[in-house]
Amino acid sequence: MPSVKIGLLLSAIALSAIGNTQAQSITIDFEEIAQAGDGSAYIGNGYAADGYVISSNADPIFADQAFGIWQTANIAYNGSTALFNTFVYGLADGATTTLSREDGATFALESIDLGQLFPDSGSDTPVIFTGTRSDGGSVTTSFTLPATLAPTTYSFQGAFVDLVSVRWEQLPQFHQFDNLVVVSAAIPEPTTAWLVALGCCVLLAARWRQRATDSRASLIPMPASTSTPRPRTAHSEYRR
Repeated sequence: MPSVKIGLLLSAIALSAIGNTQAQSITIDFEEIAQAGDGSAYIGNGYAADGYVISSNADPIFADQAFGIWQTANIAYNGSTALFNTFVYGLADGATTTLSREDGATFALESIDLGQLFPDSGSDTPVIFTGTRSDGGSVTTSFTLPATLAPTTYSFQGAFVDLVSVRWEQLPQFHQFDNLVVVSAAIPEPTTAWLVALGCCVLLAARWRQRATDSRASLIPMPASTSTPRPRTAHSEYRR
């Protein structure tokens, strides 16, 4: 196969691999901060995991108490470590939780687990989500949690995409959240990038060799003429 065709083939394969690169799905849980005991623990303002950060609008003076978890022996522990906005110090039902990427890139939010914060809440709990998109637009949806402690998985039905952030409020009767499934933008794997580079190098080298061959061919001398010399005429002899 000619070198040019090989280069084109490798480039096509590499570009096809980039086009087929799948976005990465990540589940943000909080098992790494689980604690034994029968009380609660403050987590602070700013939980980071896998390139994502969760923050609160808590007063900076009390930011170290912005989020909390139930310890595993607490009656409000629902079987999995979940985070909750502590709605402390005057924020009450206005405490806002925000999810974003640390690098500012866009992402999609696929689903989240929500459960009542207290086992004896006695009534349903609304949770309203608002996503801000990269084009400045927004998308909103809401879920109503039943008056039970057990968590439920809620899907965003593919509507929360191309996001720069998602925020939601801590409203009575209050909730805890867990297992946020997020999808980051597709990034070519290192092997794919190397394939692209290899294909381009082979293509350029093939073109260079072709040009060098053409240049050498233009320098080859033409063969000597084999035609029979014409006899001199009287006129040519006279001119001598």
